[in-house]
Amino acid sequence: MRVTLKRSLMSIALSLFTIGNLSSFTALTAVLAGIGILSTLQSASAQTISGDGYTATRLTYSFEDISSTGTGILANQDNNTSSIKLPFVFRFFNVNYNTQTDLFISTNGLLSFGSAYPNANNESLTSLSTPIPPTIAVLWDDLTFNTATNPDANRVYYQTLGSGNSERLVIQWDKAGVVGETGTNKLITFQAILYKNDDKIRFNYLDTLVSPGSPANAAGLATVGISHGQVGGQRLQWSYNTPFSSYQTSICFNRGVTNPATPATCP
Repeated sequence: MRVTLKRSLMSIALSLFTIGNLSSFTALTAVLAGIGILSTLQSASAQTISGDGYTATRLTYSFEDISSTGTGILANQDNNTSSIKLPFVFRFFNVNYNTQTDLFISTNGLLSFGSAYPNANNESLTSLSTPIPPTIAVLWDDLTFNTATNPDANRVYYQTLGSGNSERLVIQWDKAGVVGETGTNKLITFQAILYKNDDKIRFNYLDTLVSPGSPANAAGLATVGISHGQVGGQRLQWSYNTPFSSYQTSICFNRGVTNPATPATCP
């Protein structure tokens, strides 16, 4: 459940800054964190972080749009999941998930291995209140594809592309609504790409502008990162209730690289 005070204060603060101006945005993040409005592991201006066997790096933005070629699921759904089988063996936090593994896709911007997790209330991956499934939080927020409240909302698409070392699974949340937002834009689009080669994970954010001045802009009320799922367990959190420094952003999570001086790379 969202905190109205947090939304109000963040809306006021965001109106004083221009999103995309990195120096102003970094200052804004520091001010909000300092007064307790934000709880964050990662500054919006950082480029590389590392921990628990992974390194995450901000990349040059790109987007592999599969909205016209992928298989559509979760149309007109809210707080729901759909499962698919992994197309290849994928190693995540030292566990190999084979092609019999169910990968659950949530309307709320989550991927989870083995069991569903449709929770709409995002948490910090560094202080989970209860265990969750092994999870990839692409943009964990209270999202919906319910066309009754968001007439232009679309659905999630998935597609396996490439072959050999270039094989990859793309999951795309296409025109998702953010619950509680009533601005003129409202719908956001983003994707995760799981790579067969080296088990890398890439997040691409095509459009994260909800509405002018909204604290939900640029994942400002979302959790972004990866977690083994145990309370106090392995995780690498990019951000928690902290906006990106731009609306179009790409991030790569690279397994086995733990030196923050060595940026992660994704194909």
